[in-house]
Amino acid sequence: MAENKYLRAMKQATEHVEKQAEPILPPQVPVQAESPAPHRAHRSVGRPPGKRSNPDWEQLTIFIRSETKRAALRRLMENQHGKDLSEVIEQLLSRWSKSA
Repeated sequence: MAENKYLRAMKQATEHVEKQAEPILPPQVPVQAESPAPHRAHRSVGRPPGKRSNPDWEQLTIFIRSETKRAALRRLMENQHGKDLSEVIEQLLSRWSKSA
């Protein structure tokens, strides 16, 4: 009977791990005391924080008809109010939930 290739691979992996049981560490370099970095009041590098990192917003997956989504996006592009689709849906659901 032929040797099982999966068992052979597991055996080779085990032997490889056992050979590397003792990690080779670089020589220790003395750490010099550094002065603390200056505090920056305004962070200008990178993207501004978005909804994903805002605890007031929660991601939600919904089903919506393709034509409805296209029409809404078209209207948003035409009006250019600076809103995105999630803000429009939030506004509509908020109004709807308060009126119920």
